[in-house]
Amino acid sequence: MSRLAPAYPAESPEEVLKELVQRSLGELERAVLATPDGVVLAVSNPSDYDDVLAALSAAVVAGVGDAFRQYLLLGVRHVTIELEDGRVAIMRDLGSAVLCLVTRPKPNLGLIYHLLGKHESRLLAALDRYYARAAEPAPIERAQAAAPRAAYRVKG
Repeated sequence: MSRLAPAYPAESPEEVLKELVQRSLGELERAVLATPDGVVLAVSNPSDYDDVLAALSAAVVAGVGDAFRQYLLLGVRHVTIELEDGRVAIMRDLGSAVLCLVTRPKPNLGLIYHLLGKHESRLLAALDRYYARAAEPAPIERAQAAAPRAAYRVKG
């Protein structure tokens, strides 16, 4: 079910987002990964702002839902919104999640798109592991499942 060809070390989505922001040389202020309905999964540098950003990303993706998916079929990879203060919000649909990047004012978008392309497969791998861990049973459930069961016979 994995969407990736190369194997990457077991990284969390947070680790990949933090590295993406660090390698942007100050061009990115933050990166947020959220479910399509706005639940925050991971952030590069946590703050109260992330819930608002996740809700904005989810609203944009949900609001243009069918059109966004149709454009993706045509090759559109992301939505870019320029804010009044010169910052840019870039939203990319990753299937089970939405990635939202917020830049500094008047950013070097070429560098950001380059880094996004370079880190996307690592982020997808981390996201796959995140969802796989979420689907695993709790430790007590695993212990109960692994415990030997005694066979009882009824004499009759």
